[in-house]
Amino acid sequence: LSKIRILLNSKSNYRYFGNRHIFKKGNFFDLDYNWGWKDPRNIFTLPFWITLFPTSKIIIVKRHPYDVSMSLIKRNIKLKDKDYKNIYKFTPYFLIPFLNLANFSNLGSLNIATIQDAMDLYAIYFNEIVKISNKYKKNVYLVKYEDIILDSKSVLTQIFNFCKLDSNHIKLLETINKDRVYNYKSEIINFDDKKYADKL
Repeated sequence: LSKIRILLNSKSNYRYFGNRHIFKKGNFFDLDYNWGWKDPRNIFTLPFWITLFPTSKIIIVKRHPYDVSMSLIKRNIKLKDKDYKNIYKFTPYFLIPFLNLANFSNLGSLNIATIQDAMDLYAIYFNEIVKISNKYKKNVYLVKYEDIILDSKSVLTQIFNFCKLDSNHIKLLETINKDRVYNYKSEIINFDDKKYADKL
């Protein structure tokens, strides 16, 4: 932790604070405004971050597992396409992860090819979410993506209150696109609601 604290207080902070902080160092531990970041992988590193920032507020947004799975598959297809177009485009795709990482970044995943693959990954994240939301109740607020879209003002007010922010400052877009809510209902699929009932 001490090494991470040193890194967070180093001049490399300019990557977050901006180029002007190359000379005027920013400090994550002494800011007079709210800040944060978005990264699903924080689900697994949360205990570490809460140790560094014990009063932090974490908003976890969960979405219907099928919609998440379809999004993962579509995203992975796009990332694999980018991988194919890189300098190793003549290399068999299954060999890419074994190449020199210093000269290559593998964007796609070989582990997400089917809806079941994506569902399995969703389950891993969901099970971890259950653990951390129970362990860090003062820090974690769990909310559904669908609720944010369908009842934006109410849900955002709850989030602001949890973060001890003034909810009077909430500004909503005049038009919120609700087309992506429960996408699975618009597709002909064989989704087992009972199997994933605890994750909905």
